[in-house]
Amino acid sequence: MTRLNKRKVDAEIARASKEFRLWDDDPRGLGLRIKPNGSATFFMQYQSPASFKKVRHSIGQYGRITIDQARTEAK
Repeated sequence: MTRLNKRKVDAEIARASKEFRLWDDDPRGLGLRIKPNGSATFFMQYQSPASFKKVRHSIGQYGRITIDQARTEAK
């Protein structure tokens, strides 16, 4: 895993031919889902303490919020 930055994210969006996810180191569980149409959405993935299932919570669309704002929201 690596730390997301604007240059890396923009490059990955430009060359996306299928849907995939990028992960950030801090905070753990912060990700960015990139689609082939160029849209990208930040999300937080964690394990529910009640059901022990993986839960994904959408944070916001890349471009409307910055990487730093997504990190703050995820913490």
